[in-house]
Amino acid sequence: MHNKIKCGYFSFIDFQTKKEHHEYNNWHRYDHMPELLTNPGFVHAQRFVAPPEYHKYRSGDDPEIM
Repeated sequence: MHNKIKCGYFSFIDFQTKKEHHEYNNWHRYDHMPELLTNPGFVHAQRFVAPPEYHKYRSGDDPEIM
């Protein structure tokens, strides 16, 4: 099977309030994703959300993780 993915992108955002998360989610779902998928070469995009207890595993300051 041939892998069609040529590039991937990840970003990590830490929201301080539920309101910030809600506002970002609405922007991402209704503005960003539809606009992104109009670009040539983009055929799929997806957002993953980790629960707060997973934040400790995303810290770039911890040499054990890096």
